[in-house]
Amino acid sequence: MESGGLLELIGKMDGENIYLEIRDNGRGMSPEELQKAVEEDNNRIGLGNAMRRVQLIYGERGRLEVDTMEGKGTSIRVTFPAQS
Repeated sequence: MESGGLLELIGKMDGENIYLEIRDNGRGMSPEELQKAVEEDNNRIGLGNAMRRVQLIYGERGRLEVDTMEGKGTSIRVTFPAQS
């Protein structure tokens, strides 16, 4: 992230779920870059790995979603049950 960039971490909890959001105002990703980040992590640490782990641990109640746009930044939201 370039100097002057913004990185926010937001956490919320309702009675059933915990919500974490990490967002920045960096360069963002094109749809192709995002697809590559998810598919081609070769089981290393990365978006695809994180998505698989959330699903493995929490099943259908866990989600990892990414919103990104070139030149506008990226937002990653993770949702999981407050109690497993």
